[in-house]
Amino acid sequence: HKDIKASPASNTAAAAEALAKSGRTDAAVIAARECAELYGLDILADDISDTPSNFTRFICISRKTEIYPDANKFSLMMSLPHRPGSLADVLVRFSAPGVNLTKLESRPVVGSDFEFRFIFDFEASPRDERVVKLLSSLASDPSIEQFTFLGAYAEK
Repeated sequence: HKDIKASPASNTAAAAEALAKSGRTDAAVIAARECAELYGLDILADDISDTPSNFTRFICISRKTEIYPDANKFSLMMSLPHRPGSLADVLVRFSAPGVNLTKLESRPVVGSDFEFRFIFDFEASPRDERVVKLLSSLASDPSIEQFTFLGAYAEK
């Protein structure tokens, strides 16, 4: 809607708390019912998603890398050089071992114009030696400015 101004927040609970503390009556937040109840906010509408398959994923973060044997999905994050073909060069490397990319998302690097981080989700088994070699080659590739292994998990 052209008259609505979106304001970023670190998460929906923080947005709900900030709205409650502001005392504003000309603003709204999209958050869980529990957030509205916790912060004393009125619920204006339920089930506002325009996509029935919309869902939120939660992850557990640990300092210790652990890959579970039943994992069937991997997530990685990479920063690539801002030059023609750098993303294509990485994408083709997933094709060679037959890895199915299920998601590729770009996120702008805060404070940097025209620089992006890419998040890759793909289906694979941690037992597949070709996948282990792919991950190792990506992690050690000097042309990849930043490589972060976000995790391997079982998606039901």
